[in-house]
Amino acid sequence: MTGKTEPLVLPLAALQPSQLWIHAGKMEKVRAGGGPFDDPPLPVRRIRGKTTLTDGHTRAVAAFLDGRESVRATWDEDDEDWGLYEVCVAWCEEEGVLAVGDLAERIVGEDRFRALWIDRCAALRRERANGRDAGNGERRSSGEWI
Repeated sequence: MTGKTEPLVLPLAALQPSQLWIHAGKMEKVRAGGGPFDDPPLPVRRIRGKTTLTDGHTRAVAAFLDGRESVRATWDEDDEDWGLYEVCVAWCEEEGVLAVGDLAERIVGEDRFRALWIDRCAALRRERANGRDAGNGERRSSGEWI
């Protein structure tokens, strides 16, 4: 992140995750640190019409589990492949992961995290690199992934 914008204070309930699972080991480390869970501020971006977490999901869930209702956030201005995030948010919507609190029930061990999330994201990146949408197999005639 560029750090050019001042941090915002946003309600956790209003943040759309872009990740389906939380790694239990990472959560233990974050919670053992005792917070603050929003330092540095959590990166967000408007994706599919929602204010979406682009990173910091574990810290956001830790804040939720700690009883916090809001976190500091900043607009993510990184130059990323936002099409990947669009698909991830669609996955979250399909599975009912619509707020940070929904992830509190999706904390899994390392093997499950790798199988359920890391491998799925790697497949999405491969599909995207090959010009196909891993979600529905659509591709524009120009080869651009949609």
